[in-house]
Amino acid sequence: MNKSFEEVYVDGIEEINMENGEVTLSFMTIQPFGDPKNPDREVKASVMMNFEQFMKAYNMLGKLGGVMAEKGIIGIRKADESKGLADFKKPN
Repeated sequence: MNKSFEEVYVDGIEEINMENGEVTLSFMTIQPFGDPKNPDREVKASVMMNFEQFMKAYNMLGKLGGVMAEKGIIGIRKADESKGLADFKKPN
């Protein structure tokens, strides 16, 4: 099977925006130089999808996290231990 797309390694999501029912995820890499306490980030790719598909992806990731927790691969933090949506950027 031939791939008709390019695979890109990323370290995480830099930003999530929603406009007119479309959700855009901007993926970034952490640059290996500079201040290790405040590393430079570079956006490498963005993905846009409608809100319904974004919610399906969100649910799939939640299920994956649940399976990983059951197998002891990850731990679960209590709500007061995580930032939650405090850093979420509101659209202009």
